[in-house]
Amino acid sequence: MSSDTLQIAPEWRQWTADNLLRGADRDEVIGSLCEAGVPRERAEELVREFSSASLFAAACVTVRDQTSADAVLRLERERLRDFEIERRADLSGSDFHRHYRAANRPVLLPDFLRDSPALSRWSHAWFAENFRGVPIPFRDRRSGEAKTSELPVDELVALFESTPDPSKVYSMSRNDVLRAPPFDSLSKDLVYPPGYVFERSHGASASLWFGPATTITPLHYDNCDLLFAQISGRKRVQLVAPAFDPLVARFRAQHLVPEPLVEALFASGVRVHELEVEPGETLFIPVGWYHRVTALSASITVSINGFPNNHTKWYAPPGV
Repeated sequence: MSSDTLQIAPEWRQWTADNLLRGADRDEVIGSLCEAGVPRERAEELVREFSSASLFAAACVTVRDQTSADAVLRLERERLRDFEIERRADLSGSDFHRHYRAANRPVLLPDFLRDSPALSRWSHAWFAENFRGVPIPFRDRRSGEAKTSELPVDELVALFESTPDPSKVYSMSRNDVLRAPPFDSLSKDLVYPPGYVFERSHGASASLWFGPATTITPLHYDNCDLLFAQISGRKRVQLVAPAFDPLVARFRAQHLVPEPLVEALFASGVRVHELEVEPGETLFIPVGWYHRVTALSASITVSINGFPNNHTKWYAPPGV
């Protein structure tokens, strides 16, 4: 750029705006522009132009706030690099809420369901026999397009076993089947330790996941705390803490499809926790924690969200 150039290239205007917004010293910005060939008078005029703009002060505050938030998230990410998900037996309801739910920390509860008749009773064959002819909704992706369909339970179980790609057929938690007859009678088979969930919401807070092996729930977060209770079968759960959301969002911006996303996050250094949840085990997944779930066998899962003060609908970062 020659010393007599009056028009400043767009990239230098962008550079000036970025540095001023981030709090760079004005004299240093002017000096750098001069070193690049901008006449001092024109450089000073450009800095005054940006600094006096009506939205500049507000933009500076926004950038400072964002910078502070980024620093806090970085500290949290560094702390989480050594974080391990604990396995806690005989955890009281009060200790669960104080040390895990309030701290937004996942925990694996190996005995949460130990008093539940569902553990010894529920299976795909048991459902097919005891609810023969009773329709149940499910997600059907065999045509390549996801749609909600309905079949009698016994026919759905048969479909699990006969379809070439069983991962495309899944009765998911959005079905609300445990809230309506005749399936609402199953709430008596679910017995939780005291102090975890509201007694009055015991049945209404439980949702059913009922499907074959190989189904995948893509990486996502929920805006409420939940207990992921494995009744039968095994599932692999991969989790990413909400502090990593900006990095997750970066991958989403690169248009990665859900399936390779977790592998890409692994490779990038994002801390991904992975564990297998066995029958009878329950994983607490706090609000905001990204998770992807893969069924390793035919399985039945119940998700439970009947906690006090479990309303965080406002939590909606721009990640997944």
